[in-house]
Amino acid sequence: MAYRDYVAIIPGKLYQGSAPPEGGELHALGFDVVVLTAEEYQPNYFPGVQAIHAPFDDSFNLKQGLRGAVPAARLVAAAVRAGGRVLVTCHMGLNRSGLVTALALWELGAGTGAQVVEQVKAARRFALNNPIFANWLRTLPLREAGAVRKAARAKLTARRAAEVL
Repeated sequence: MAYRDYVAIIPGKLYQGSAPPEGGELHALGFDVVVLTAEEYQPNYFPGVQAIHAPFDDSFNLKQGLRGAVPAARLVAAAVRAGGRVLVTCHMGLNRSGLVTALALWELGAGTGAQVVEQVKAARRFALNNPIFANWLRTLPLREAGAVRKAARAKLTARRAAEVL
């Protein structure tokens, strides 16, 4: 049976779905990267596809969830920027994959937290039904492209100025 439980978030680039089957099917479907967020499902056999293991629990512990989701979202955003076709998964394809997908969209500058939540939910209706994840995401402001680099650069410039004075 063919794996079909995924939806396009950014067609041709970013997809969200449930736990995929091991084997070469994802490569045959054109995926370059698969992100596995379900703690209970961490297979290793995806020939031709880079597997990113970012397991975390679908619980009401936001801190624990973000520890897994934030680094995974940054990797997803980098892969999308590099032209990769990425599938973000969890057991049911709803909360953990939704959190990583929404954070990746935010990292890519696709909108505020509330906007990226709605974008994910529009593509996968029951996604992000964990209120802890969804409510936290909704608090994120619009991300300015390169904001992290600009802040680091400003800090470095201020330190150099202080050293000169």
